[in-house]
Amino acid sequence: MNTANNKGLKKIELDVTKKLFKYIYNNVNLNKVIEDLDKEYSYFYDKENNIAFNIWLSLDYIHKNGKTFTEQFLEEQSTGLTKKERKILEERKDSYVSLFEIIKYDKENVLVRDLLTEQNFSLVEPDLPNIIKEGEYVFSRIGKSFDNYNFIGDINYLPLSSKSEFVKNVLKNFNLTRRDYRGLTMKDYLKRFGINLYKIYDEIIFYLIDSESEFDFYALDELEEFNEFENYLNSKMSENETISHINNLSNIVEYYLVDNDKTIEDLPILNLNNFFNDSIEDGFIGVRRELMAYIKTLKLYFHFLSRRDEKYIKQYKKILKISDNPFVLIKKLNSYEQSFKIDKNLSYYIKDLLNSDALKLINDFDVFLIYIEGKVLDLTAKKSFIKREDLLQINEHLESSSNISSKAPNQRDFININFFYYLALELNILTILKNKMYFNKKAMDYLLLEDDEKYLLHFEFIQSESFVLNVLNYENDFSRKEKDDFLDRLSLMNPSKKYSYDYFSLDSKNHFFSFGRYFKLIGLMDYNLYEENSIKITRLGKKLTNYVLHNKDSKDKINIIDIMQFKR
Repeated sequence: MNTANNKGLKKIELDVTKKLFKYIYNNVNLNKVIEDLDKEYSYFYDKENNIAFNIWLSLDYIHKNGKTFTEQFLEEQSTGLTKKERKILEERKDSYVSLFEIIKYDKENVLVRDLLTEQNFSLVEPDLPNIIKEGEYVFSRIGKSFDNYNFIGDINYLPLSSKSEFVKNVLKNFNLTRRDYRGLTMKDYLKRFGINLYKIYDEIIFYLIDSESEFDFYALDELEEFNEFENYLNSKMSENETISHINNLSNIVEYYLVDNDKTIEDLPILNLNNFFNDSIEDGFIGVRRELMAYIKTLKLYFHFLSRRDEKYIKQYKKILKISDNPFVLIKKLNSYEQSFKIDKNLSYYIKDLLNSDALKLINDFDVFLIYIEGKVLDLTAKKSFIKREDLLQINEHLESSSNISSKAPNQRDFININFFYYLALELNILTILKNKMYFNKKAMDYLLLEDDEKYLLHFEFIQSESFVLNVLNYENDFSRKEKDDFLDRLSLMNPSKKYSYDYFSLDSKNHFFSFGRYFKLIGLMDYNLYEENSIKITRLGKKLTNYVLHNKDSKDKINIIDIMQFKR
């Protein structure tokens, strides 16, 4: 697209946007809209963000008739619009806000990655290189204009040090929202509840402003050694490269040193191993490109320091060692990038079969993780179990909570929570260290999965040895044959027929009482033993048990999910 054509299209966009805004302000009580926001979204109260507010109002705000103002405008005023103007508004209807990483510039195009939907887009943005550099992050709205993707409205910068916190807060809000809107996908959430992202972005920016006054985040240039380092870099590379390295040092100070009660002066004695390991685990360093960029910056920085003072030679040798052999860090990084290997075909196959029990299980596990996020749980001294106070609080928030009769309950009394505890450990999405449990980067990767993908991880777990040994609490010599027999019997059931629990009696044992409640928990079966002694297999249970048995009968050793990938 040449410059003249681009300017012409921008002129059409501006004209139709003015018409739309005029229509809105003639048909909406703006004070009522602002009042409904209830002062939670201060981002919109800043006059500098009028454009963002107007675009949100026109594209995302749902009027009392269930439609957006853009949809209403197209219905009522379409005859007064040109063909190109109608096309612009039709394409904009699907736009949404998200967080984007600037991957690469190529002439007037830019490759970006949506960190929340994990999609890549090629945008027509000829002026963007003057605003945002490669590797940086922006909070903006993406949409189409004449079949080309671009950013719509404001482009807001987000410091790299805040990326992980932003994504974590969005995931937390997304999963809480899903409790009331079952089946809500991330893409739907960003469109329907995008206003929540404005609030999250606003809170993070205000925190940074407050922190800057307290910690003086951006005071690198006030220290003589950093001025000298910058001059040193300028003598060896381009201005843009120098700025990137200085920004990297600023990000390290913001993210790592301040959070550990240290100051800029502690940067020269940075514990390199701790920094890289913690940064990968926390998500501050998320991809290989970021890892190599920080290694290169610190190598240049410590080389510079070692030339000025011999006491930094040892530190320089440490970063050289990391630079020469980064594969341990890359392997750790990849274990987070490729957290879960899931059979996409099977997940698609069961997408429409997830029943109420399956969806409750998924939502409750999200609630369990969100409870732990942002805190460190002290565990019991003997078994490293969750303590009673936390068990009661978690149970209170679960949709399928456990009925507790014991006056002194422990973790095993809370059936769902005990299941979640071992599931989370099996997936390595929660970490236990020195009798403390905390949320790790891999848990964020889990929360990004679709419902059907999450469900398959639960289904695979119930087939695992960990489930038998830890959740069922059987001894090591317990025969897995009994569970396999139960699964075989379950697969032979007809979804349209009711069975007695005696159906599961084999070899003088009734396996139903060992496995039944857990197979109901994940939606494979349903039963009512108190009124009519009836057990049924669900449609979901029939599909999955047949799938497992087919693989076993065909001697196909490929698991639905490679559980060994989790044991790293």
